[in-house]
Amino acid sequence: MTRARRKSAAVRRWMVWLEEQQAENILWFDLRKLSDLTDDAIIASARNIRHLDHLSAEAMTWAKSRGEGLYSADGLSGAGSGWRVLDFGSLMIHLFLPEIRIHYGLEEFWQKLPDGGASPLGAGHPAPPHPAIP
Repeated sequence: MTRARRKSAAVRRWMVWLEEQQAENILWFDLRKLSDLTDDAIIASARNIRHLDHLSAEAMTWAKSRGEGLYSADGLSGAGSGWRVLDFGSLMIHLFLPEIRIHYGLEEFWQKLPDGGASPLGAGHPAPPHPAIP
C-alpha cells in the first residue's frame, strides 16, 4: 500500500530505536483518519517477557532523555500481561509478546478500516541511519 503521508522524524527515530533494541515485526500506522486520540501508532513484538519489560523501561528512559512527554503507560504493572502501551499523545507505541499480538489482532483490525494500512520499517521511506538521529 502506498503511504499518502511520510513518517514523521519522531516516528522514524522510534522505529530505528526499536530495531536497535531488537524489537521484531515493527509496523507504523497512520491513524489520523481513524482516531481522534492519536496521529500515529507503532506496533512491535518482543521475543519474551524479559525483552518486553526491557523495551518498555528503556523506551520510557529514552523518551525522557529526549524531552518527550509520556502521557501514560499501560500494562506495566500487570505481570505477564504481554502488552504494553506507551502514549506520547500524537504517537502511541504498542509492544507485544508475539502470541498476545496475534490474539488481539490490532494491526489486522486497523488494516480493515477505511484508510487503514501499515508500513514496516524501511518500507517506502527508509529510516535514517543511526548517526543522523538527532
